Amino acid sequence: MSNWPAWLPLRKDLSQMSVYGAPQVAADAQLNTNENPYAPSKELVAAIGAAVTKVSANLNRYPDREASTLRGKLASFINELSGTKFSETNIWAANGSNEIIQSLYLAFGSGKAIGFTPSYSMHPLIAQVT
Repeated sequence: MSNWPAWLPLRKDLSQMSVYGAPQVAADAQLNTNENPYAPSKELVAAIGAAVTKVSANLNRYPDREASTLRGKLASFINELSGTKFSETNIWAANGSNEIIQSLYLAFGSGKAIGFTPSYSMHPLIAQVT
Protein backbone atom coordinates (compact mmCIF):
# COMPACT_ATOMS: atom_id res chain seq x y z
CA MET A 1 0.00 0.00 0.00
CA SER A 2 1.34 3.40 -0.98
CA ASN A 3 1.92 6.13 1.57
CA TRP A 4 2.12 8.72 -1.20
CA PRO A 5 -0.80 10.68 -2.69
CA ALA A 6 -1.86 9.51 -6.17
CA TRP A 7 -1.34 12.98 -7.68
CA LEU A 8 2.35 13.02 -6.75
CA PRO A 9 4.47 12.38 -9.88
CA LEU A 10 6.53 9.69 -8.14
CA ARG A 11 7.99 6.76 -10.04
CA LYS A 12 5.63 3.79 -9.68
CA ASP A 13 8.45 1.45 -8.62
CA LEU A 14 9.20 3.78 -5.70
CA SER A 15 5.63 4.40 -4.56
CA GLN A 16 5.40 1.06 -2.70
CA MET A 17 8.70 1.42 -0.86
CA SER A 18 8.98 2.31 2.80
CA VAL A 19 10.99 5.31 3.87
CA TYR A 20 14.44 4.70 5.33
CA GLY A 21 14.86 4.56 9.07
CA ALA A 22 17.90 3.48 11.03
CA PRO A 23 16.95 0.66 13.39
CA GLN A 24 17.42 1.58 17.04
CA VAL A 25 18.12 -0.83 19.87
CA ALA A 26 18.18 0.25 23.50
CA ALA A 27 21.89 0.28 24.38
CA ASP A 28 24.48 2.46 26.09
CA ALA A 29 25.98 3.33 22.70
CA GLN A 30 24.22 3.21 19.34
CA LEU A 31 27.13 1.71 17.41
CA ASN A 32 24.92 1.11 14.36
CA THR A 33 24.64 4.89 14.01
CA ASN A 34 28.35 5.46 14.65
CA GLU A 35 28.02 6.68 18.22
CA ASN A 36 31.12 6.52 20.35
CA PRO A 37 30.53 5.09 23.83
CA TYR A 38 33.20 7.42 25.26
CA ALA A 39 32.72 11.15 25.77
CA PRO A 40 35.28 13.50 24.19
CA SER A 41 38.11 14.68 26.41
CA LYS A 42 38.05 18.18 27.90
CA GLU A 43 41.05 19.03 25.71
CA LEU A 44 39.18 17.98 22.57
CA VAL A 45 36.08 19.95 23.56
CA ALA A 46 38.28 23.03 24.11
CA ALA A 47 40.04 22.52 20.76
CA ILE A 48 36.71 22.22 18.95
CA GLY A 49 35.48 25.40 20.66
CA ALA A 50 38.62 27.26 19.56
CA ALA A 51 38.27 25.98 15.99
CA VAL A 52 34.60 27.05 15.85
CA THR A 53 35.52 30.50 17.14
CA LYS A 54 38.18 30.78 14.43
CA VAL A 55 35.88 29.89 11.52
CA SER A 56 32.55 31.27 12.76
CA ALA A 57 33.03 34.66 11.06
CA ASN A 58 32.65 32.90 7.69
CA LEU A 59 29.75 30.57 8.48
CA ASN A 60 27.55 32.62 6.15
CA ARG A 61 29.58 31.34 3.15
CA TYR A 62 29.60 27.97 1.46
CA PRO A 63 32.79 25.98 1.90
CA ASP A 64 35.00 25.10 -1.06
CA ARG A 65 32.67 22.91 -3.12
CA GLU A 66 35.59 21.05 -4.65
CA ALA A 67 37.31 20.49 -1.28
CA SER A 68 40.56 21.44 -3.05
CA THR A 69 42.59 22.08 0.11
CA LEU A 70 41.42 18.84 1.72
CA ARG A 71 42.06 16.82 -1.44
CA GLY A 72 45.52 18.36 -1.84
CA LYS A 73 46.45 17.55 1.76
CA LEU A 74 45.14 13.99 1.37
CA ALA A 75 47.22 13.56 -1.79
CA SER A 76 50.33 14.81 0.02
CA PHE A 77 49.65 12.46 2.93
CA ILE A 78 49.22 9.47 0.60
CA ASN A 79 52.38 10.41 -1.29
CA GLU A 80 54.42 10.66 1.91
CA LEU A 81 53.23 7.24 3.06
CA SER A 82 53.47 5.40 -0.23
CA GLY A 83 55.91 7.26 -2.46
CA THR A 84 53.21 7.68 -5.12
CA LYS A 85 52.50 10.83 -7.10
CA PHE A 86 48.85 11.50 -6.38
CA SER A 87 47.43 14.96 -6.91
CA GLU A 88 44.13 16.44 -5.79
CA THR A 89 42.65 15.46 -9.17
CA ASN A 90 43.05 11.78 -8.19
CA ILE A 91 40.92 12.17 -5.05
CA TRP A 92 37.16 12.46 -4.78
CA ALA A 93 35.74 14.13 -1.69
CA ALA A 94 32.08 13.57 -0.84
CA ASN A 95 29.67 13.97 2.05
CA GLY A 96 29.85 10.31 2.97
CA SER A 97 29.46 6.79 1.68
CA ASN A 98 25.83 7.33 0.67
CA GLU A 99 26.75 10.12 -1.74
CA ILE A 100 29.64 8.14 -3.21
CA ILE A 101 27.62 4.95 -3.65
CA GLN A 102 24.65 6.82 -5.12
CA SER A 103 26.93 8.65 -7.58
CA LEU A 104 28.52 5.37 -8.65
CA TYR A 105 25.11 3.76 -9.20
CA LEU A 106 23.92 6.75 -11.20
CA ALA A 107 27.05 6.70 -13.34
CA PHE A 108 27.45 2.95 -13.86
CA GLY A 109 24.51 1.14 -12.30
CA SER A 110 21.69 -0.80 -13.85
CA GLY A 111 19.56 -1.15 -10.73
CA LYS A 112 21.27 -4.41 -9.81
CA ALA A 113 24.21 -4.94 -7.51
CA ILE A 114 25.89 -7.54 -5.36
CA GLY A 115 26.23 -6.65 -1.70
CA PHE A 116 27.68 -8.22 1.38
CA THR A 117 26.33 -8.56 4.89
CA PRO A 118 26.59 -7.25 7.41
CA SER A 119 26.47 -3.88 5.74
CA TYR A 120 24.91 -0.47 6.06
CA SER A 121 21.16 -0.70 5.44
CA MET A 122 21.12 2.28 3.06
CA HIS A 123 23.27 0.56 0.43
CA PRO A 124 20.56 -1.84 -0.85
CA LEU A 125 18.04 1.01 -0.78
CA ILE A 126 20.32 3.19 -2.90
CA ALA A 127 20.64 0.32 -5.39
CA GLN A 128 16.84 0.07 -5.60
CA VAL A 129 16.10 3.74 -6.17
CA THR A 130 18.84 4.67 -8.63
